[in-house]
Amino acid sequence: RDMSMAISEYAPGCQIVANRRLITSTYLKIVQGRDRPLYKFGKCPKCNTAFIDRIADPSEEPKRSICPNCSVEVVLDKNMTIPEFGFVYKDTERATINKPRRSRGTNVYYRGGPNPNAESFEIGGISGTLSINTDDELVVETNDQYYICDSCGFGCTGKIPKTHKTVFGSDCKGRLSPMRLGHVFRTDVAIIHFDKMVDGHSQAISVLYSIIEALCIDLQVERSEISGCVRTLKDGTVDYILFDNTPGGSGYVKAITIEMLPRLVDDALGIVSRCDCGGIEGEGSCYRCIQSYYNQPYHDVLSRGLAIKALKGIRELMGSQ
Repeated sequence: RDMSMAISEYAPGCQIVANRRLITSTYLKIVQGRDRPLYKFGKCPKCNTAFIDRIADPSEEPKRSICPNCSVEVVLDKNMTIPEFGFVYKDTERATINKPRRSRGTNVYYRGGPNPNAESFEIGGISGTLSINTDDELVVETNDQYYICDSCGFGCTGKIPKTHKTVFGSDCKGRLSPMRLGHVFRTDVAIIHFDKMVDGHSQAISVLYSIIEALCIDLQVERSEISGCVRTLKDGTVDYILFDNTPGGSGYVKAITIEMLPRLVDDALGIVSRCDCGGIEGEGSCYRCIQSYYNQPYHDVLSRGLAIKALKGIRELMGSQ
């Protein structure tokens, strides 16, 4: 299983059904003689750029850094571990019609600084930049916080138990530390930037997923192949960050060129304009336009109407002289 999905689906307390059995994940696997990677994690309060710093112990004090995009201080105060050895289940029972327990999903953040490979463009009355970065870095973080034993890998959410046992059934006196599960991966990244302000995060994220839907259709690839995130800069404009889901990159987002941007905006506008969800104002979205399994954490904020408004504004400027 891809680690980005595994930290959400197999995290401690999560359940899956296999061979008519309900399996509950309980531990992060421990490999003797090998340390599980530990980090302090934080993100810029303005642009959401991710910062991580390797640590030896979860009790270490928060780290501090300066965001290269916004010049503001970033506090790295969350513990993060990468469960690179996998997970271990303990409890199994016969599956019923009840829905298995799931986590609250993950968020993806771009780790890069100012766009090093930015190519400027001016199309009609709008300017901007397009950056194509190979082997760039992103960070995936779980929305849920877990308590992970430093010794045996036992994990839980919510109330901390007074006692717990190792995977072999013996009592464990290890410390339970608050921890997010995470994953750091490198892939191909495309950053599209229009010199036009957007009206808040909901509009930015709605435009992003409209563009992703259009790109997948244009390239004739599965929707699961491309994901994205946004980065709001200090001048109120937005970086639309698209990346290949395959670690190392598949070459899909590298196919984006400045020449294809007008068509991409047209196709994105067509996707949200043809749908009728959310009424005349488009207050919402659905699986026929910009919702998908892969952007579930944003379903409540995705707005077809906001996407139409922003994309129309961009398209009108592209057509002006």
